[in-house]
Amino acid sequence: MSIAIDHYVKITSGVGSVAHVRQRDLILRLFTPNKLTSPDSVLEFTSADGVGAYFGYDSEEYRRAVYYFGYISPSITTPAKLGFCRDQDETSPPMVLGQSTTWSVSELKTISGTLEGTIGGQTFTTASVDLSSVSSLADVASLATSALRALSDEALKTSTVDYDPLLARFRFTGGADADVVVKFTGGAVAQALALIGGESIAGVVTPLTEAESVAIADDISNNYGSFLFMRSLMLEQVVDLARANAAKNVQFMYLAGCTLSQAEEYNAALLPIGSVGVTLVDVLNTEFDEQIPGILMAATDYTRTNGAINYMYKQVANVTPKITTTSDAQKYDALRINYYGRTQNAGNIIDFYQRGSLMGGGAYPTAMNVHANEQWLKDTCASVLLSLQLALERIPANETGINLVLSALQDEPMSLALNNGVISRGKTLTMLQKNYITQITGDDTAWTTIQTAGYWLNAVVDSYITDSGETEYQIVYTLIYGKDDAIRKITGTHVLI
Repeated sequence: MSIAIDHYVKITSGVGSVAHVRQRDLILRLFTPNKLTSPDSVLEFTSADGVGAYFGYDSEEYRRAVYYFGYISPSITTPAKLGFCRDQDETSPPMVLGQSTTWSVSELKTISGTLEGTIGGQTFTTASVDLSSVSSLADVASLATSALRALSDEALKTSTVDYDPLLARFRFTGGADADVVVKFTGGAVAQALALIGGESIAGVVTPLTEAESVAIADDISNNYGSFLFMRSLMLEQVVDLARANAAKNVQFMYLAGCTLSQAEEYNAALLPIGSVGVTLVDVLNTEFDEQIPGILMAATDYTRTNGAINYMYKQVANVTPKITTTSDAQKYDALRINYYGRTQNAGNIIDFYQRGSLMGGGAYPTAMNVHANEQWLKDTCASVLLSLQLALERIPANETGINLVLSALQDEPMSLALNNGVISRGKTLTMLQKNYITQITGDDTAWTTIQTAGYWLNAVVDSYITDSGETEYQIVYTLIYGKDDAIRKITGTHVLI
């Protein structure tokens, strides 16, 4: 035996500088009224088949996913994920979706036992169920239903177990609208029906507005870049939702569809509101044109050199043109209503998305590419700066702290933004822009830095009074950068001598 070495020298090991805050995936999020989507969760899928296996291959969710995942960009990139959240516009009962598998009635006939679980945190156990007499999967579901209905809980007394032949799974549906979660945790019959470990979907008691549905989903996860509602909304609902989204200051892009006859009233109602993109759709909306900007954003790879994109001139398979004449193009361009349009050269038909415009005035970005780029840049800066605060013991409220913050921003966000094209270097500035930059920075040479380097970055330490009356300190940084203005038209002059 000997005295432990750490009695004299004690060394603690650990990996430093590992605190990392994940950046958002700028994917599309669909708000669906489909009751298979739980109001207390966010579903994300990486393929159309995954969407079909969950919602059904005859569902609108699957048809939208086919268009979404079927897109391949000119840089050979495709959306990585598609999100779904519950549009809580109606009440609904709790549900449990059993796991899909291959079923054998003869094997189920050998099973006898209970269904055990919890409802709203309270346990329940049915009487024993004997499946020896069943001749079909419907018979199995019927016996499970009878056992559950014999229990005293209101949501169980009129509940139903049925079999979904398309997705090869048993499904429990509560008999009353209640914001509770049902889970199956034991029992031979529950195990045999693959209800244990199935997807639990909470019920909805009080319908919510669209903005409330979005807020609840954001509280669960804000991992998306654009969103839309699959349900057809009244214009008043669209306006309310657009206003709520615009208040988030270029964080998300709200996508809406309108028909030819609705275009003018949509323009009149939405023009002052930022961060909303409107696209023409057919009356039946079977090609889901309004989700095209969300597809393009999700397929943008900001880690690539020149990864930033122009939303105009992008082609999406199996979408038919909604505008085919110059006069109509001029009309809807003026209304800032986007559309899938058609041109031709030498008889060769060319269809593509036009023009990539957003509503909004004043300081709002009105080009989809500029808006999406700023979404990415804001999120990247936030991720880097929070990671910095988590990784260090402290950021001092002095010049050292300022340098730490500026170095963190320059090391990743700024270098990435220059590489992917979000920040435009060598951009010609107008006299008005030069004067504005000089005024806001107090630096007579700031505009030359922006014009040559692409951006101007500065920070100061500032104090503020909290709600509790305490004095705290913050580093306030200012970034001015040349936004990526994409060319939408080329005009030439041919002079023949």
